[in-house]
Amino acid sequence: MIRGYAWNRPFEVSIEFYGIMLGFGVVPTKFTYPFALKACSSLNDIARGEELHGHVLRRGFEADVYVATALVDLYAKCGELGRAENLFCRMQCRDIVAWNAMIAGFSVHGFYDDMVRLVVDMQMAGISPNSSTIVTVLPAVAQTRVLSHGKAGVGSVRVFVRLKWGVSEYW
Repeated sequence: MIRGYAWNRPFEVSIEFYGIMLGFGVVPTKFTYPFALKACSSLNDIARGEELHGHVLRRGFEADVYVATALVDLYAKCGELGRAENLFCRMQCRDIVAWNAMIAGFSVHGFYDDMVRLVVDMQMAGISPNSSTIVTVLPAVAQTRVLSHGKAGVGSVRVFVRLKWGVSEYW
C-alpha cells in the first residue's frame, strides 16, 4: 500500500499507511523506506522526511543504496542541496539513479555549474548517462548561463547522445 500510493497518489495516504504500520508494531525494512521517502519528497514534506531519516538511522539502513538514493532525492527536491550532496558523497556505492537524483537536484534549483561538474564526475567514475540524465541536463543547457558549458563540460553528454541514439547535436 505504501508503495502503491507513493507512486500513484495520494502521497499523503502512503505516509498514513507508514504510520499505521508502525502503530501495529510492524517493523519497516529497507524496502519500506524508499517509497515512504518518495511520498515525502513528492509532497515536499521535509519535516516528515527528516523524521523518516531518523528512523532510517536507527534501523541502520542509511548505507543501503536504495534508501540513500531516496534520501538524496528527498533533500535535493526539497532544496536542501547541501544535505543531499553530503549524503551523496558518503554513499559507498552509487548507481545511475543516485547520480541522476543529485544531478536533477542541482538542475532544478539552478546550480548548473554543479550539475555539469557532477555529469562529468559521473562519466569519469565509469557511469554513462542514460535517458533520464539527458532529460535532466537538456533544459539546463538551454539556459543562457550554461551555453558556454554546453560546448565544453557537457560536450561529453553530446557525444553520448550521438553514439547511443544516433542523434545529431542539440547545441
